[in-house]
Amino acid sequence: MIRKLVSTCFYVGCVPGAPGTYGSFAALAVALVLLQFAPPATTGLVLLGLAALLTFVGAPLGTWAEGYYGKKDPSPFVLDEVVGCFVAMAPVLLLFPNARPLLGLGGAFVFFRIFDVLKPFPIYLAEKAPAGWGIMLDDLVAGCYAAGATIAGMLLFADMLVKS
Repeated sequence: MIRKLVSTCFYVGCVPGAPGTYGSFAALAVALVLLQFAPPATTGLVLLGLAALLTFVGAPLGTWAEGYYGKKDPSPFVLDEVVGCFVAMAPVLLLFPNARPLLGLGGAFVFFRIFDVLKPFPIYLAEKAPAGWGIMLDDLVAGCYAAGATIAGMLLFADMLVKS
């Protein structure tokens, strides 16, 4: 079933434990693979494009997943974490193309998970949007917060992050 395959990010969301974290790790893995074939700025643009595409695919899939699993924001649905993590990582690659990418991406990953779990204002309001949009929007906002926090951290520690 294609909907389940995509919404669980190739069944990553079906792994017991912490599916949101596993979905975020999947996004990190995609970014690292892309970096093997394209420079950081290009990878950042690709991640933004994927985030936009997957947001519009994810909203109706989120609505479907709520019916399929019988609950609001079901944990196997991790496409929202993938999108949020892409949003967190892309600006880091675009703004700091000469930095050590693993440090920037790792920081974006950690900050995204923190904001996704804690849901500070207005993240918790975004999840109140109807059905699949609520599932997607809270992670998009968490991704924006994570991008900002990662960028601030990279500016503070810029000397340590530049490739030698």
